[in-house]
Amino acid sequence: MIGLMPVLLIVIIVAVVGAATHHAKPTARPASTGAFGRVAAAPHGSPPVARSGAGGRVGTRGGSSAPPLPRRADQALQAALQRWLAAGLITGEQATSIERHEMEAALAVQPEPAVERRRRIPVVAEALGYLGGILGIVGLTLLIARYWPDMGTAGRLGLSGGAAVLLAGAGYLVHEDADPALSRLRWFLWLISSAAGALFAGVLAAQGLGADAPTTIVLTVAAMVAVQNSVFWAGEHRPAQQALAMAASVVTVGALVDQFAGSVAIGMAVWVAGVLLLTFGLLHRTTFPPLTTGIGAMSVIVGTAMAAEALGGGGYLMMVLTALGLLTLATVPLDIGGPADRVVLTVIGTFGALQSLPVTIGHFAQQAGVVTGLVVWAVGGALVFAASRRVVRSPITIEVVGGIALVGGAAITGVQSPAFATLFGFATAVGLIVLGTMPGRVLLSLFGSVGLLVNVPWAILYYFPGEGRVPLLILVSGAVIVLVAVWLARLGGRFRRELHG
Repeated sequence: MIGLMPVLLIVIIVAVVGAATHHAKPTARPASTGAFGRVAAAPHGSPPVARSGAGGRVGTRGGSSAPPLPRRADQALQAALQRWLAAGLITGEQATSIERHEMEAALAVQPEPAVERRRRIPVVAEALGYLGGILGIVGLTLLIARYWPDMGTAGRLGLSGGAAVLLAGAGYLVHEDADPALSRLRWFLWLISSAAGALFAGVLAAQGLGADAPTTIVLTVAAMVAVQNSVFWAGEHRPAQQALAMAASVVTVGALVDQFAGSVAIGMAVWVAGVLLLTFGLLHRTTFPPLTTGIGAMSVIVGTAMAAEALGGGGYLMMVLTALGLLTLATVPLDIGGPADRVVLTVIGTFGALQSLPVTIGHFAQQAGVVTGLVVWAVGGALVFAASRRVVRSPITIEVVGGIALVGGAAITGVQSPAFATLFGFATAVGLIVLGTMPGRVLLSLFGSVGLLVNVPWAILYYFPGEGRVPLLILVSGAVIVLVAVWLARLGGRFRRELHG
């Protein structure tokens, strides 16, 4: 009897939810609006009879119920009709026919009556409902956990599967069109149903089918969550179910490939799945495209990270190129995606770059520091050039990244050759300061000044060994700092004008 208590509690919850929401109906507008924003009235059917005159209004007989034109359009039409009547170009009957034609044209493009979603459930009541529901779920989970070890496989499958089915049914009973809060209630019930379905799949794989490999259990659970939430999502605006369906699908692909291949193949499979989702998101082929774009972008980053562990240098380069590709999609003015998609790509691309660039540079700098630094420097120069040509959406951001890459690339060469790095860094700093004198390039002066502050003391430390270099180092460093301060002070007005613009 005690073992049946969880099932009875779930049944009670489902019954309460169904009874509370089954009779909720959508609230419709009392009247539909016409094509020009006026309230549409009854059908029109009265025959036209002219009322003409120099100062009169041309109209229909008997107060026809055809929707009036907007005020300005109506005034313009009436003025034109009066001029044509006064000039003898048309008769009164023709004027009435013209006016009626315009009214009927406005009525022809009238949209279908829309359902207005009005909030009827207070936010406080909704929050308290979720709080009570969460507490009930926690208590139910603790109760089940107490008797779970004593249950057999059939009992565990019945309990988890039954809960998944009942909660899914309760979600379907909720009329989500009646109130926004009911939409969220349906999503919440289906989330819990997904958790129960995942538990059912895990028990089925581990105990029912005797699977020992963790990846096999992960494959079964992910496939169940993907299928279940794909049915819940069904192409509707349900972000929670959409996210679970897509994320679980990517995990399913990776776990399936893991049954036959190694980490490189797994990473590439996840990367391909991410590219597909990213494409669908940018082309707006799904509901809530930024969510699809974000899951796809994270998948390509995770996929390259998984492959990089086995590939080494080549994998690191692929991870860097993937992150830079996301940033490129976010900044280049292509006619795909929207502002929200670009924000998502920028955030995830920046995250991927921060994760991949340091380890990649460190890996290659140990073997070829000069070449690595020159590559980073060249990338920075390309970014600065792209920003100067205004071929990106955020030229200031790209110029900042390019300036950092120029100064940092010159410094990276010092891992292999400090002598080359100091001279190359000094030349880069001077070049940035010179470029900064050009209109619109004031930021480059800032990075050039930073380069001087780094490379001048570094050159003194390298080329003047011994204790006697300390006074020289202090003197020159102080002079450089003063010169940089004066230079930046003189550029203060340009900073305000150019960065503000």
